[in-house]
Amino acid sequence: MCLPVSSQTHDNAANSSLSASGEPSHQPQPIGQGLADLHQTRDDVVAEVMKAPKRRVDNVITHLSDSAHLLLTHARIIEEVSSQYRKTAREGMLKEAGVLTLGLGLAAAGTYGGILPAEIAGGAVATSVLCAGGLKWFHTSELRALEERLTDSEGLGSAFRRTHAREVGEADEYAASVWQRIRDPLRMSLASVGLANIASVSESEINELRQMIDEDIPALRRLASPTHFGTKK
Repeated sequence: MCLPVSSQTHDNAANSSLSASGEPSHQPQPIGQGLADLHQTRDDVVAEVMKAPKRRVDNVITHLSDSAHLLLTHARIIEEVSSQYRKTAREGMLKEAGVLTLGLGLAAAGTYGGILPAEIAGGAVATSVLCAGGLKWFHTSELRALEERLTDSEGLGSAFRRTHAREVGEADEYAASVWQRIRDPLRMSLASVGLANIASVSESEINELRQMIDEDIPALRRLASPTHFGTKK
């Protein structure tokens, strides 16, 4: 061990000096103190090294928790916007089917009942098909415009405020940071894939994610809590 020159000089002087009675003087021994400090530092380093595996496990659990929060926010917002899209699409299909069915049914009833001539019944069928086609075109345009509104920044922001009303009301900074991280990637993903091709997220799947965040991850943290290694005295 290399000691400062001043310490070595002082140490030599202390070791060579004796009292008048021939007894050693009771001056401090810097080398002994330095060795004790060295041993203490070594024990501290060993303790920190022993903690490293536990810390790595804790980092993995933290990453898992962060990923679960990201996935849950993704799922809730996607389900919010896609459910609105599916509802509008379903209502449009029902209207189209209703118009077509009504026209064909009236034409068939009039023809078989002898109420309407075949020419008028055929015209009714053609009119029904045209009306259903017109509704189909109108609903397709409506769905396209609705998808653009739902998947732009303002639409996704509204969906986040609806699905995370409590967090927004409490000014939850973590929820806000998660939203800031996924907002742009989510918008680009929805724009490229399309809401019509997004599978619905069931309530049971969302509950499983919540259970993972609320119960499973805290249990893992308790199992992987680092042991506090003491230092050697």
